[in-house]
Amino acid sequence: GIRDRAREYGMDVVCFQGESVDRSRDSGLPLFPLNGHVPVDGAIILTATMIERNRAGDAKRFAEAFEGRPVVAIGNRLRGFPAILAKTRAPMRELMDHLLADHGYRRFLYVGGPDGNSDNRLRESVFRASLEEASARGDDCSGTVVTGGLFFESTGFTALKEYVAAHPERDIDAVVAASDNTAVGALRVIRAYR
Repeated sequence: GIRDRAREYGMDVVCFQGESVDRSRDSGLPLFPLNGHVPVDGAIILTATMIERNRAGDAKRFAEAFEGRPVVAIGNRLRGFPAILAKTRAPMRELMDHLLADHGYRRFLYVGGPDGNSDNRLRESVFRASLEEASARGDDCSGTVVTGGLFFESTGFTALKEYVAAHPERDIDAVVAASDNTAVGALRVIRAYR
């Protein structure tokens, strides 16, 4: 959608991937190593995947990386920049209601994302609340939470693979993932164990 709209305005879209803010900070590498070599007029930053813990200095690092050019954050607020925030609570609630009521699942595994990520915390809290409410209604529900790390396919894959290895009895009915990428990684493990 972004690429199509940019084309309408005669603009190009260049996508490049960097490390998370925390990993960039720890390694001493710039957030966007290619930024000085690829001329850009602005940036759309997927902050939901790049920012594990939204710290005060993060906005300054993005401002410095793009030297006064316009920046829009998607996913997490970034102080001083406009942001597009996804609704998280209602879709997660709908997902859990669907899995509980429509499918009758009762034993769940939640593969979470970064501990400090606000979307992950909110999704996990809805996951837990849904199971508590179902149990209060008399349904025998259980849920286990594992941390997948960043919202990457590889972390979803690793988290579920480790869970399956530690629980050969396959004691879950459904896996709920904190992000699409995490879900793709978990799905790869599920298909391998069919």
